[in-house]
Amino acid sequence: MTDLAIDSSGPWLSLAVRRGELRAERAVHLGRAHSVQLPARVGELYRELGLPFWADRVILGSGPGSYTGLRVAQAYALGLASAWGGTALLGVSSLAGMVPLDRAGRWLVATDAGRGRFYSAAYAVGSGHLTCLAAEAKREEGELRQLEAELGLQLAQATFPSGLALLELAELGLGRAPPQLQYL
Repeated sequence: MTDLAIDSSGPWLSLAVRRGELRAERAVHLGRAHSVQLPARVGELYRELGLPFWADRVILGSGPGSYTGLRVAQAYALGLASAWGGTALLGVSSLAGMVPLDRAGRWLVATDAGRGRFYSAAYAVGSGHLTCLAAEAKREEGELRQLEAELGLQLAQATFPSGLALLELAELGLGRAPPQLQYL
């Protein structure tokens, strides 16, 4: 089975491909150039791995994020799934993709939502599972500090979702079909 992950919810484009034990991911800061760069970057990753341009599943980072970035990735993923025929399309939270899945603990993930607010969520990571402790929501900085103290959270330091984390979250059954995009 071959899986492709795409996240363009923010200024970074995160990609990952997994086929059996072969795994690779790339992340590049594109600002607002996702629509111009996305197809070429995906093609480059497949060529570097020597894989045929095909996936059984496309895992899409579903946000929260910028309207344009999310729509570009969704349109591209829908196009691939349609062209490839029979390819499943799943959405996974971009915030969950920022959690360090290889480190057990209680994590706070936050991204700038503008106007002094943050889109955030809290998660517990254990052996082979991810549990949501506080649902995704826009919060003020004071609310984040209170949540951090009440739940004993550590702040996750990721600035963009990991493509490999999105693939792992889909394996844990956290993918939604069809993807439901969350705009900032």
